[in-house]
Amino acid sequence: MNQKNKDEKRKKEIKKLFMSAIDKDADSDGKLNRDQWFKVLNEAGYANSSSDVEKMFTTKDKDLDGKLSFEEFMGEKSRAEKLFKLMDKDGDGFVTKSEFRTVCKNLDKAQVETAFKKFDQTGNDKLNYKEFCDMMNKKGMERGDTVKRPAMQKQSSNQELLAKTPESTANPLVERSSTSMDS
Repeated sequence: MNQKNKDEKRKKEIKKLFMSAIDKDADSDGKLNRDQWFKVLNEAGYANSSSDVEKMFTTKDKDLDGKLSFEEFMGEKSRAEKLFKLMDKDGDGFVTKSEFRTVCKNLDKAQVETAFKKFDQTGNDKLNYKEFCDMMNKKGMERGDTVKRPAMQKQSSNQELLAKTPESTANPLVERSSTSMDS
């Protein structure tokens, strides 16, 4: 079996286990937390430690909500990334109140002002990506504050992640048994 077919088979197996975990979670929002991903990856034949999964979340949780969708896991754009890009009309890396109102026509000016007052941590009347994610995830609404998160790091591609060997110490997904995944 060639590498592309092996990668595709691994992806399908992980997707199947991911969907099973989503179905079991009554409160599911289509994403899994660290413990759930740990279980999915181990069931798929990858030996992981909790710190391996934590490292994976550090690099892949692009919408900063503490959970990973299958798309985030595979290195695809998250819904938050797509929405931010849609709203950032001029591509400057910020969403202005005007840009926000253009997309969210159902919100009145006072609602937009309230949201920006709560989530614009820099006070520049614009939301950067982190502030936007905090707002989308309603961080601060429940606790009255925002969460400090580590800076996002470069993310591995799907092929890099699935093809890494057990000898790779940087790999959060170390294969337990190549024969179980290749057959």
